[in-house]
Amino acid sequence: MRLLESVCQHASSALNNALTYEKTRESALVDPLTELPNARGFYMMLEQRIAECQRMNRESLAVISMDIDDFKQINDRYGHSIGDRLLASVAGVLRRELRQMDILTRYAGDEFVAIMPMASTTMAASVGERMRNAVEEQLFSVRTGTVVGLGMSVGFACFPDDGETTEELLTAAARNMQRDKHGRKTVLTLAGAPMEQIDMMT
Repeated sequence: MRLLESVCQHASSALNNALTYEKTRESALVDPLTELPNARGFYMMLEQRIAECQRMNRESLAVISMDIDDFKQINDRYGHSIGDRLLASVAGVLRRELRQMDILTRYAGDEFVAIMPMASTTMAASVGERMRNAVEEQLFSVRTGTVVGLGMSVGFACFPDDGETTEELLTAAARNMQRDKHGRKTVLTLAGAPMEQIDMMT
């Protein structure tokens, strides 16, 4: 019995250590604010998906880069805690526009990147525009009686046409997103109570 108790104690300790390690490893790949994979998680997942595409006769894959327009104005005007809450809300809006098999990540700050396996250029363009519209049609509450509308710039790249490595695809998608940002008028609309009064910020 003493031998069994000793074995059980050692096994329990080893199992606890393994579970703690796994939780720590997983937490290092997740953004705590949005509960989405972070940049490190993004790179790991995209590399895995690219490897799968290469094994599947170079099957298509899309990367969509998204950035909230002029988000610094939100942080400056309402504070970072409000900004963080809006980012979490935006993440929820974006996730609802993706398929279950797609992966949405918070890459950095107010930038999100989606990975879409088996997605063509046409599909990536359609989904990217749908996500942009979903965010821009939403009014986000920043305090009692005050809501804010957000604009979002979008760019995408597809494997293998636009790149065959993680860096090539991300760079191409980010470049197209920046082109989109500079190519259209960026407007941040703040609406307060009463709703008829609109403060336009650009």
